Amino acid sequence: MNEPVVRFVNVNKTYDGKALVVDDLNLSVTRGEFLTLLGSSGSGKTSSLMMVAGFEQPTSGDILLDGKPITRLPAYRRNIGVVFQNYALFPHMTVAENLAFPLQARKATKADIDKKVSRVLEIVRLTGYENRKAPQLSGGQQQRVALARALIFDPALVLMDEPLGALDRQLREAMQYEIKHIHDTLGISVIYVTHDQDEALAMSNRIVVLEKGKIEQVGTPKELYEAPASAFVAGFVGENNCMKGRVRSADGGSCAIEMPWGEVRAVTVGAAGIGRDTTWSVRPERIELNADRGGLDNLYDGVVKDVVYLGDQIRVYVTIGDSTFVLKVTNKSELAALTIGQPVKVGWRARDCRAFGLQH
Repeated sequence: MNEPVVRFVNVNKTYDGKALVVDDLNLSVTRGEFLTLLGSSGSGKTSSLMMVAGFEQPTSGDILLDGKPITRLPAYRRNIGVVFQNYALFPHMTVAENLAFPLQARKATKADIDKKVSRVLEIVRLTGYENRKAPQLSGGQQQRVALARALIFDPALVLMDEPLGALDRQLREAMQYEIKHIHDTLGISVIYVTHDQDEALAMSNRIVVLEKGKIEQVGTPKELYEAPASAFVAGFVGENNCMKGRVRSADGGSCAIEMPWGEVRAVTVGAAGIGRDTTWSVRPERIELNADRGGLDNLYDGVVKDVVYLGDQIRVYVTIGDSTFVLKVTNKSELAALTIGQPVKVGWRARDCRAFGLQH
């Protein structure tokens, strides 16, 4: 088995000597993997990335690159490419000069520099832009140059810290595809930091969900979305209807949850014991509108509270008793006539509903 390209071993980081922004991080990054650190502000994702880059030092623990400790190795000797949100290009230099800079620092020959500049420009589809300066480029083009500069010296690893955060939505989605395509083509190892769950789901081989410096869950995009391990992950990765109720009964891997308006059947994922409170969730697209009993373990009478038209889909808010659920349904003609106050039947399968320990 190949040695992971990066390993965090019992890594802790504190800036004030009290609060840990990274708390006992143990994580391996497989060679050739696109791994995303996903979390909100203050979750420890950027601090973790900066420690790999060498711009921050762990308070304790160790980080290994290709099996060798790098904690005391200066950033410039780590052979790691870094892409930042603000591009960090030299505005007075041309594209070619920006790309040549890291190679010149490594004492590469002019012939080698010219060859590699030409190669990375082709990879990021900017051939012909060699003589333009950064201010003459669009935001997406500048980000491609920043990516090319991180790739040009054939690094062991590429780190990306919110690289698409400054772009508008359409350009951001296009760049997601570009970066993923480059990763797949070159087989490079990438650690990517973002707070954007959709970005993480679209680009990653694996996602690490961080909260308050600790790992909440590690898994593929499908695993995190379909099988969240905690109420936090269920609420953070993708949209979810999260409710609180009381466990009435439990049988193997399933349970019945008591709500003011009825009983909910769910899969048990660390739910509290019988008679205890639990947080349970169901995805908006797993709730069927105008449902019948066939194949559904949970079926209720509801009332349409609001209807929001989003083009390809319709977001419907339905109240069941004193609880409000959001549903996502495709834009079909039979749903166009939904009106506020209309009685509806809604339901979902128990396997699509997950019960966790109480989320405070």
